Amino acid sequence: MKIERAERHELLAGHPILADHLKRYQQLTYDPANCRYRAGEEVWLEPGADAPTVLSEEQAAKLNRETEEEMAALKDGFSPGIVARAPIDSLIVAMNARSMEDFVARFGTVFTNLADQLGWSEFVVLTGVRQPLLGQENDHPPVLAAEDHLLEAGFSRTEPHGLASDLEGFASILGSLFWIARCNAAAPHILFAAKGSASVGTLCQYANIHFDIYEPQEANLLGNALEPNGLCQPPDGICREILSQTSAIPGRAIEL
Repeated sequence: MKIERAERHELLAGHPILADHLKRYQQLTYDPANCRYRAGEEVWLEPGADAPTVLSEEQAAKLNRETEEEMAALKDGFSPGIVARAPIDSLIVAMNARSMEDFVARFGTVFTNLADQLGWSEFVVLTGVRQPLLGQENDHPPVLAAEDHLLEAGFSRTEPHGLASDLEGFASILGSLFWIARCNAAAPHILFAAKGSASVGTLCQYANIHFDIYEPQEANLLGNALEPNGLCQPPDGICREILSQTSAIPGRAIEL
């Protein structure tokens, strides 16, 4: 089993489709133009304030500069050959499970079978922005155990690096990665890609994988491989909570 810590620029240099995907995601999600402040706008600047502040031109400009700096710090630097292209298709991959614990116990084996059929043997795991995967604190017991496991694997509470692994290594941390995606609402998105594949997977809070696909042949191969390996797509194409009877997610927390 192989799991190794790797710097972001190294992973992106070796996986151009992942780099293309990530560049587009960061441009769309962290565009300062979508959240600009304007003079005359009412903004709560202090948590304990009795009333919102009506922004002056100077205050609005300061907040806009700070927003631009914060968003720029989250983005990766991409080589000139990387383009922010859109996927040609997308696919939600789900597995029926009685509970999150049942899902985590079985999904590593199910994914291994899927990867074997697709010829995926080497993987990279990366956060969607330059934030550490384990920067959020959460005292929910399964999350604490997942954090310990991922720290041992090479992730960090302070650095935004990623991991490179073989299939056995990736399968061994998938359950822990899903606990973070499910319960740590302030954590960055968790992305992965297989060497030689034309798709990028994102783990979601509902214990599904969202694949963005960049070549037609990959869409057909992946879609045809699901059912033989105990996987499926949501019947209506909508990703939603199925592991909780109330739709609430036990242990899910956001850190402000």
